[in-house]
Amino acid sequence: MVTSFVVGNADGPWIAMKTTQKMTKTNVPAARPAGKLRFLNPHADLFPARSRQSHIQWPTEQQIQEVSRRLAGITRMGIRSEANGDYFNSGDLAYQIREIIQATADLFKKSQRIKRQAPCLPRPALHGAEAHQSAALPIPKTERQ
Repeated sequence: MVTSFVVGNADGPWIAMKTTQKMTKTNVPAARPAGKLRFLNPHADLFPARSRQSHIQWPTEQQIQEVSRRLAGITRMGIRSEANGDYFNSGDLAYQIREIIQATADLFKKSQRIKRQAPCLPRPALHGAEAHQSAALPIPKTERQ
């Protein structure tokens, strides 16, 4: 859109001014019609039987022990930093470690609530390497009863 107009009065100079305004059109992508649903194997079961293996990837006991070892090392490093006068970094480390401890305490409380609410379900039988790994893990005191 282009608009022209003249500014001035009867006593003074006349100034011709021109303004332009560009109108932009929003490009809307063309809607594609929904295609036909395609399956790789039309004879395959839509709801396959559930396998006995869990899809949840739980950390191993070794991974948990490694995290604990690293946190202890970070704590020692933070204490040394504080002793050397680096209060900013040591304070940040202390805060983060306290957050991890609080999150762990909250997780433990949640697991206790779940344990109280859940009915006693039989444990699935373990096979192969899973059975050997589980046998090596110590049984927590809460389950020994």
